[in-house]
Amino acid sequence: MVGLRTFYMLLAVCAFSVDPDEHATRKRPPLFTISPETTVIDGPLTQHGTIDYIAYLNQRYSEGVTADNNAVVLLCEAFGPEIVYDWDREVVFSLLKLPPPPEDGEYFVTLEEFARQSYGDDADSVIEQMQADSAIARNMSWTSEEFPELDALLDANERPLEVVARASHRSRFYMPFTCSLGNFLFFVGEPAPRLVMEASRLLALRSTRHLGEGNIDDAWADLMCILRLAKLVDDSGAPLCELTSMAAFGVAFQNLQAMLCSNLLDEARAERFLREYAHWKPLQSASESWVEMSRLTELNSLQEYAAGNLSMREILVEKPVHGTEYESQLRAQTPLGKRTEFMIRVFANLHTDWNAAARRVVYFYDRCHEAFATETYRDRVLAFGDLEKEFEQIAPHYSPSYYPAKELWYRLQRFIVLQRTPLLRGNDVAGLMVRPANLPVTTYVTGQARYEAKQRLATIGLALAAYRARHEEYPAELSELVPDYVAEVPLDPYTDAPFVYQLNGTGYILYALGPNLVDDGGIDVSENDFDIILRVDHAP
Repeated sequence: MVGLRTFYMLLAVCAFSVDPDEHATRKRPPLFTISPETTVIDGPLTQHGTIDYIAYLNQRYSEGVTADNNAVVLLCEAFGPEIVYDWDREVVFSLLKLPPPPEDGEYFVTLEEFARQSYGDDADSVIEQMQADSAIARNMSWTSEEFPELDALLDANERPLEVVARASHRSRFYMPFTCSLGNFLFFVGEPAPRLVMEASRLLALRSTRHLGEGNIDDAWADLMCILRLAKLVDDSGAPLCELTSMAAFGVAFQNLQAMLCSNLLDEARAERFLREYAHWKPLQSASESWVEMSRLTELNSLQEYAAGNLSMREILVEKPVHGTEYESQLRAQTPLGKRTEFMIRVFANLHTDWNAAARRVVYFYDRCHEAFATETYRDRVLAFGDLEKEFEQIAPHYSPSYYPAKELWYRLQRFIVLQRTPLLRGNDVAGLMVRPANLPVTTYVTGQARYEAKQRLATIGLALAAYRARHEEYPAELSELVPDYVAEVPLDPYTDAPFVYQLNGTGYILYALGPNLVDDGGIDVSENDFDIILRVDHAP
């Protein structure tokens, strides 16, 4: 044991004497065996023989994309250069084969930007009030006299929103994947989905303003525009695209509820809207895109960690975001700090079975896919609970330190003194990356069920509107909608049982039981735990 410690001390001295920058340029033997079990894909490769995951995603999502079918081309016209972070613009527009939009133009203006441009020093209080008004106005018919600031915001965005509407009719949404910091898929980010979400909120506002003006056709056109944008983003593969798409659908659902409460739906329109909604292709399951993108991201991070390009602290604790103090510290790291980190990486790579680590990551996401594939919401929650217990046993109890010396001492203790085997060391690394906290129970399992509930509630709501337009009253039971309006009545995705449907004097309430799987009586509390509700009340 003493001899081994002496050997490691000599190794540390040798590692500390090596110039990390010069070492980074050397060609090194690959640490991973390229195969479906370890890297999932087999190319393209970087100059060092590792998988270039960013290039793979760009090849995949750009296939068949042209300037005529890519919605991003028109969105660049609507949002201007802000659709891309300034440090990525040259690369992104080169990949899109587009000239960068000019800095000045009639571009989309967010609520916050509009308030600051219009009210200057008083903007903070105005922003807060406009946000509150917007949340109300998206759920009801309104006029310019009721919310003049929101009316002015929509007028300021008239042209950009029309361009966004044209973009929603295109079939593809390709925004290149880029990371100016290196081949780090984990740090890829883009403002385009966020801007689409902002535009969806304004389209919903414009839709309810149309309702206030008695123009239900234009109101429906704006609602369908939101749904098309949600689907485009959902198919884009962009980071967190599923969450953005489901959030946009939630905005459209609020919009639909306001439309159903209006007295503007005649029989012809109600039946047409039902047909058009039925032809809209629903969002894909969050498991399909989340599992795939998360698996590639974790494997890419593992690959870059093994190569010494990322520290576990960067992966788990912080992201080197452009324009932050953290990035400047990262860029201005001292020679001593670089050598210390390099020495840490030497010990990290010393006797690690990287293939074992990669196989463990792949296995984790295979198990996530299996959990998503279970039939009911309750079964999915239980399956992820079992998965959490399984991976709690392999995840090492380790929090990356901000101090390199402390982290080096941790590694010396764990991997030298304790003499971990290469296999166990590989499993340790995988356990750090696929911790139980990464399980998507709340974000994706519950979010997907919430989206499915709203999507089905919308179908039933439109069918009920068509029934009422023909019969001048709502049916006593949902089964009366079959077969004239729906082939079968959709079920509550949380329980696989019928939705709760109750008539009242002015309309109805229709709801799913929600994540707690308890009938809370359709009380509007929080859809994060309680019932998912469609409430329709008509003014006398």
